[in-house]
Amino acid sequence: MKNKKIRIFIFIFLSSFIVFKFDLIKKLKPRYDVIAWSLGNNQYGYLINKIFNIKNECNDNFNLTKINYIPDGSTLIIGHAYGGESSSARNNDSTITKSVEDFLLDNYSNIKTVIFTGDVIRKSAIYKYENLYNQFNNKFEIFITPGNHEIENFDMKTFDNFLLTKQPQMPFKLKRQGFIMILDDSNKKPQINKLIALVDNENLNDNLLILRHHYNLARNKKLEKYTNIIELINKVSLEESFREKGLVNIIYGDTTPRRLMCYKHKNINHIWSNISDIKKDKNYVLVLNKNKKFFYELVKE
Repeated sequence: MKNKKIRIFIFIFLSSFIVFKFDLIKKLKPRYDVIAWSLGNNQYGYLINKIFNIKNECNDNFNLTKINYIPDGSTLIIGHAYGGESSSARNNDSTITKSVEDFLLDNYSNIKTVIFTGDVIRKSAIYKYENLYNQFNNKFEIFITPGNHEIENFDMKTFDNFLLTKQPQMPFKLKRQGFIMILDDSNKKPQINKLIALVDNENLNDNLLILRHHYNLARNKKLEKYTNIIELINKVSLEESFREKGLVNIIYGDTTPRRLMCYKHKNINHIWSNISDIKKDKNYVLVLNKNKKFFYELVKE
């Protein structure tokens, strides 16, 4: 009798869970995909991904090809370049992680441009960024789209003023290797209209990249702690605004469960690429060359 009651209880529980799951999916169907965009800092990301069957592999749909060398004249996109706490501590939090530094020193003759998509140095100080520019600016040009680590130790205006001595005010447009890139500051409130205006007169052919650190398409406590951002990017507004521009690639440098992660919805490819010091992780940098996107695996420290 007791076993029968237990079986009945389990049956009712499982039935209720299944009904709840499908009822939840039905209610959220028009917008549940936004959950995938918050995987990076969501402690329940893996579970949500499984429940809603959200795919985030970088398959052939994203036109990303793995390469084992850096072609001449390449533009590189590197997110979270300080790696992690342990790898950053090994260089006294003074610069980018050693694996990224060694890679750049070994390949600089084939590199034209490097764009760091935020969290470049773990413990920020202006002199550390000056040292980074001094180390590499005679080898290739450098651009930065700031993350939260860029403004942790001082106010946003201080880092803004520093960046203005190195690059135009964000958002701004950059053309390299057949791509039109918009470098955007995700530490500030969304500026979709400004992004659109930058490419209004461009002849786009699936070659538009928007580079930023945070996705801020779902509430992000880490981001709100360091910035004045109080609103989210509206997913529908984002897609509709760029609908006539063809396929748009938004590349984020913030940390995610996997170092290279992709998600497509309607006309927008969302691509996360970042560096970690977790042993099991594979680290990649994105490479642009002759109208094509590639990813290159870094050698671990």
